[in-house]
Amino acid sequence: MEQHQFTCTLVSYDKVEQMTNNPDAVLWTTIVVRNNQRCAVTNVSYLECKKEQWDYTLTLVNGETAGLSGGGPNL
Repeated sequence: MEQHQFTCTLVSYDKVEQMTNNPDAVLWTTIVVRNNQRCAVTNVSYLECKKEQWDYTLTLVNGETAGLSGGGPNL
């Protein structure tokens, strides 16, 4: 994204207490399945990329994609 002139920042949490007033704190109560093994959530990260009217956020739970949100002007 940065090679396309987006400004990107990474915010990472390794405890639910760090996510005060964040509606995504509910992610800590979910169970992650990796290689057919049930795992507790150990970290939540957000990669936010912005450029002019474009704004995207990639959500990762335990290092794996959990969601993508955002957008920009209609082309």
